Amino acid sequence: MESVLFRRSLVIGILILFVGASILPSIGGSYKETDNETNIKEKSSIPLFFTKNKGQFPEEVLFQIQTSSATVYLCKDEIVTVFKRQGVDESEVEILSTVTKLVDANENVIAQGEGILPHHNNYFIGNNPDKWYTEVPNYKAVYYNNIYPGIDLKFYSAINSLKYDFIVSPGADPSIIQIQYKGIENLFLTPTGDIQIDTNFGSIYEKKPFIFQEINGIKKEIIGQYKIIE
Repeated sequence: MESVLFRRSLVIGILILFVGASILPSIGGSYKETDNETNIKEKSSIPLFFTKNKGQFPEEVLFQIQTSSATVYLCKDEIVTVFKRQGVDESEVEILSTVTKLVDANENVIAQGEGILPHHNNYFIGNNPDKWYTEVPNYKAVYYNNIYPGIDLKFYSAINSLKYDFIVSPGADPSIIQIQYKGIENLFLTPTGDIQIDTNFGSIYEKKPFIFQEINGIKKEIIGQYKIIE
């Protein structure tokens, strides 16, 4: 028997471009960046990769990422993360599904894999060969072109952690970026500027955004922060 948990939704807005934010598909207590990255690396020596949907996943899924603690599905305007844990009864599996939605994002955006990897996946679903999918490609990253006007979005792996960058072109308005969280209990900013997302399984953290402008090959850090919109 599966118990599915869905809760309230909250929206955050971005005051300015943020680059290098982490999606941490793990549930736990307080978080320190270096410790967390070390723990993730110790759990799995295999880098994260992005598997293209060739029909083996639901139609709305573009790419799938399998981490040590969750399965992540990249769709056109949202990211679905599915956590599982054993219930009180050994025969029961509890599921927590959280959705990270890009509010008012481009519905016609095209997501492309970048950096194809030498290994592929094969899926043999049932006895019907029409449901078998072979040589499904895996990639190092996924790039969404023009997810918002003049703004691109890139998902990639860094030290076995799933991360993303919003890349804002000159003249584009980064204030239109808004992210809505669904399937959570609460959300608030920590004193250090991180986002703490409380769920029935524990807390998930989004690190304070690292923001910069690159001029002549030199990165200049820019001050910015998340803003919660309720």
